[in-house]
Amino acid sequence: GGHLTLNQLVTYFSTQLDVILIGRWFGASAVGLYTRSTQLLTLPQLYIAGPLNQIMLTTLARLKENTVALTEHTSRAVTCVSHLVLPFYLVCIILPVPTVRVLLGTDWMVAAPLLQILAIGRAVNTLTSMAESINIALERTDRLIGAGIMSLSATALAIVIGREFGLA
Repeated sequence: GGHLTLNQLVTYFSTQLDVILIGRWFGASAVGLYTRSTQLLTLPQLYIAGPLNQIMLTTLARLKENTVALTEHTSRAVTCVSHLVLPFYLVCIILPVPTVRVLLGTDWMVAAPLLQILAIGRAVNTLTSMAESINIALERTDRLIGAGIMSLSATALAIVIGREFGLA
């Protein structure tokens, strides 16, 4: 309970820090581009990876004593999510301009480079988020706090790098 709650607090702060820092350093227009891009990139996680993670959590919790079955199911779940979600991110990385034109419209074309960069991080995040379900199923929620703090640090670092190199 306590580890999971602390992880949720760190995760919440991590999801708010980016918008706060971008607003502070780059202004409201940058926040709009950023939030629109992240909303688009969140859809596969929300509608595909998230529900599959919930199913995986339930299944893995039942299999936690059977290492072979646990490993097999984890591998299948990661492969399934990868095949369903990663192609979308790959399209956003390789073809950001047409993706923005089709999905967001021509008014959002300036968001294409940002979408491209964020898609890389979101693809990695989709796969690493599965580790949360695995650790919960194995009753190893103590591992989640460190991962959450690393994610928070990586978010802050990415925004600082963006500020220094003028990515906004």
